Amino acid sequence: MVERGLIPAELGPGVGAYFTTREFDLATAQGRAGLAGRLGLRLVFANQVHGAAVRWIDQAAAQAADAPTADALATGLDGIGLVIRTADCVPVALAAADRRLVAAVHVGWRGLLAGVLAAAVGELRQAGAGELRAAVGPAICGRCYQIGEDLAERARRGGHLVFQGADGRPRLDVAESAVRQLRAVGVDRLSLVRQCTSESADLFSWRGERATGRQGAVIALARA
Repeated sequence: MVERGLIPAELGPGVGAYFTTREFDLATAQGRAGLAGRLGLRLVFANQVHGAAVRWIDQAAAQAADAPTADALATGLDGIGLVIRTADCVPVALAAADRRLVAAVHVGWRGLLAGVLAAAVGELRQAGAGELRAAVGPAICGRCYQIGEDLAERARRGGHLVFQGADGRPRLDVAESAVRQLRAVGVDRLSLVRQCTSESADLFSWRGERATGRQGAVIALARA
């Protein structure tokens, strides 16, 4: 259910997680401020580079003026919203509610092949996480995501979900591939929002629009 621009994800007690829609264009200062005001949180954004780096957000990083360069953010701080932005890529929220640890992950095809999800899970486990839950948000669906033959072969070798479209050209299902990658690293409690960014009027899509805004994922630990 979409409620005023937010799609909630259930990741355990004391964890607030949402996927955003067009109501908050996270490519703009106005959209970012609107989201912060709606949630009542200080938000930390990533300078995303389609890699596999994970940045741990401590008090100093949370107060810094510059966004950390990474495609995954993780924290054990209360009251800090970790945000990643997407416009076809996959937003993923991770939580170990019992250990009060959370992460937000940006997964495009480059990050998928580089193992950004495994890196984020590893960061949380190194910090003490046991059982993890994941929520995989809206992304471009496999039907709409045509790729080249070279990438298709690389993705197949990595065990990702590649299939032939009706036109005979390869497609990559990044969201389902993210689910596979999460399960491969032991995250079995997960949910998937089956909403295509290219097909939905509520979501931004780079493939569908080119010049477009950004939605994303936000996750936070409630203040004790």
